[in-house]
Amino acid sequence: MGRAYARGANIRDVFRVSPRLVFNSAKLRLAAEVELTSAGYGTPDTKGKVRDARAVSNVRLLPATCYFF
Repeated sequence: MGRAYARGANIRDVFRVSPRLVFNSAKLRLAAEVELTSAGYGTPDTKGKVRDARAVSNVRLLPATCYFF
C-alpha cells in the first residue's frame, strides 16, 4: 500500500449533542444552548484503521437574548 493523504486520518469517531432551551415572552426571547463534542483520537495503522483511540471532549455554552421591536 502506498502513502495515503487524508484530513483527520487519526480520528476514529466523533459525536455531538447540543440541546437548546428557549423562553419567549411578548417581544423578549431568552435562549441557552449547551454543546458537548467528543472525538476519539488515535494512531492509524497501515490499513487506515485508527488504533488506541482516546476521547477528547469540549463543552460550550451559548446564551442568547433577543428583543424584537
